[in-house]
Amino acid sequence: LHIIIMRSVASSVARRVCATSRISSTRAPATVWGAPAHRTVATLDASKLHTTHTTSPKAMLPKEELVFGATFTDHMLRCPWDKSTGWADPAIVPFGPMEMNPASAVLHYAIECFEGMKAYRGSKGEIRLFRPDMNMRRLNNSMGRLFLPNFDGDEMLKCIIELLKLDKAWVPEGEGYSLYVRPTGISTQATLGVGPSTKAEVFTICSPVGPYYPEGFKPVSLFATSKYQRAWPGGTGNTKIGGNYAPTILPQVEAASE
Repeated sequence: LHIIIMRSVASSVARRVCATSRISSTRAPATVWGAPAHRTVATLDASKLHTTHTTSPKAMLPKEELVFGATFTDHMLRCPWDKSTGWADPAIVPFGPMEMNPASAVLHYAIECFEGMKAYRGSKGEIRLFRPDMNMRRLNNSMGRLFLPNFDGDEMLKCIIELLKLDKAWVPEGEGYSLYVRPTGISTQATLGVGPSTKAEVFTICSPVGPYYPEGFKPVSLFATSKYQRAWPGGTGNTKIGGNYAPTILPQVEAASE
């Protein structure tokens, strides 16, 4: 399987890469938001990735029946982190529930961030990613804003590519269809109280999708209002964290009633 990546370089040229080739540099800066970088014992290392194949492959829906974000592939990527030991070996495992302590900080203080990437199937069956290095860079920025650990973007992207290779059959064909790739960073520290996390995880799940809105590939109506503020100076509007999204549900419902 070939994966073609449109990289964020001056030439804007697509480079055909294999799993062993180097992806463009996406390492985190030494400091993020003025906070000292996390000094971990172990860095994220894609060469230590191990895979457990599902024993119960799921049936695939026809692409015309896909509802955005409701169908998921057979596998997921998990990358745990601990302050005392650093990044554990990354693992591709069968898609399924994740056991979590009910005191985990992500459940109480929204210490969570994510990215939205898409993998497309080309006319010759190749899988295409558009500027995934920038997704890794933004995810690292969001992680830093929440004082979650930064990671080597090159290594994370290599792991994600292996996940895509394993679940390549799930990438739908056709204009407007893609495999939505969702890397997510969370705090798994199981204590109450707001503070820097000592345990975290980045996991990635994938979902074959068509149009985002149920109306399909058609124009949608927009409603503008100054009643609510999603971003403000000094806030988190320039990061992709879960806390930016939940407060938008009420305005969405109100706009729909207008």
